[in-house]
Amino acid sequence: MVIAKQTIIQALETVAPPNYAEEWDNVGLQLGSYAGKVGGVLLTLDTTLQAVQAAHQLGCELIIAHHPLIFRPLKSLRTDCPQGQVLAELLKAGTTVYAAHTNWDNAARGTSWQLAEHLGLKESEILKVTGRTKTFKLVVYLPTTHLEAVTAAMVQAGAGKIGPYSHCSFRSLGVGTFIPASAASPFVGKVGQLEQVEEIRLEMPVGEDNLKKVVSAMRRAHPYEEVAFDVLPVHEGGESYGSGRIGRLDQVLPWPEFVARIEGLFPGVRYIGAMPERVRKVAVCGGSGGSLIGTASSRGAEVLITGDVTHHQVLEAEALGLALIDAGHYATEALILPAWESLLRNLAEGLGENLKIAVYRPEPSPRPTME
Repeated sequence: MVIAKQTIIQALETVAPPNYAEEWDNVGLQLGSYAGKVGGVLLTLDTTLQAVQAAHQLGCELIIAHHPLIFRPLKSLRTDCPQGQVLAELLKAGTTVYAAHTNWDNAARGTSWQLAEHLGLKESEILKVTGRTKTFKLVVYLPTTHLEAVTAAMVQAGAGKIGPYSHCSFRSLGVGTFIPASAASPFVGKVGQLEQVEEIRLEMPVGEDNLKKVVSAMRRAHPYEEVAFDVLPVHEGGESYGSGRIGRLDQVLPWPEFVARIEGLFPGVRYIGAMPERVRKVAVCGGSGGSLIGTASSRGAEVLITGDVTHHQVLEAEALGLALIDAGHYATEALILPAWESLLRNLAEGLGENLKIAVYRPEPSPRPTME
C-alpha cells in the first residue's frame, strides 16, 4: 500500500502553509522529489544519522522533520562531516526529507497550540501575531445548470470560508454573450453566431493557500472550454498566525501546585525569575521562545514556558517580574510528533491505505517506536 508524497505533504501544508514560516527559515522539501509514492514515513524532530538509519531499517522512504536538514547554503558536501554523512546516507537510499519548522510553530494548531492544549490552557490565542493570510474573491460566470457542481468543487478545494462559516458565496443572475470562432467547440451556441445565455455570477472567498487548488477545481467542474473568471484581492486580512500562545488555567493555582503540574509533564525543568504566589495567565512557546518575554509580560502573563532561555533573557524576565520555566527545546516541541502521526493516520484511513508510520524519539531511548 502506498500514498503519493505530494498527498502527504499537502496534508501537512493544509495545517501549516509554508508562507507561515519566518523569513530566515528554510522549510519544505529538503532532499528528494515531490514525485512518487511511499509506503512508510518516519517522523522526527531532527534528521540525524540515527534517525536516517532508523528510517532505512523500518522501510520508510520519507522523513518528515521539524528542524530543517539544510538551514544555510551548502559550501561543500563533505562526507567526513556530520551533515555530509547524513546527506550521503539519504542520497544512497533515495530517501526524501521534508521539513515543517516555523510554519508549523506559527500555525493555528501548531507547536505552541499543542503545548497550550497539553497544559490545559483555556481560550488560548496567539501570543504575538506576525502575519495574516491574504484573501481573494474568486468570481466565475457559469450556466445555471452547473451552479451546484461548480460550487461543490470549489468548496471541496477550500473556498467559501469566512471565520467559523463555510460554503459562503454570493450569486447573481445575468446574461452572458459570446460568438464562438471557427476553432471553438462551444458547450452552447453555434460557431459564428451571437449567443445569449442565462448565467450565474458566483463569488466566493478564497485564502491564498488554496487559491491555485480552487481555480483548478473550478476549471475541472466548469462546462465551458474557456472559463471567464476574475481573482480579486481583498484588502481586509485573512486569518492571523504568529508565535506562541497565551491563555488561562481552568482555575487559579498556587505556585507549588502549578509547579507540580509542570513537573508531571516535563522532566528536569528550570525555574527562573520572580515566582508569583499564584498563576492563572500563562504564555507558552515551543522551542526557543525567549524573544517573547517582553510580549508575554505586556499581555499580563505571570509565567512564560519555553526552552533555550539565555542569560540575557533571564535578566530581561527578572527586570519585568516575569517567571520563566525552561522546559527544554526538545520537550516543548516533541508534542508535535503525536499530532503529525494522528494527521497522517487519518489521511491514510480516509484513502483506504495502510501507511507505515514510525515515530523516532531519541529521548529517553534511542530506539524508534512503531505506533
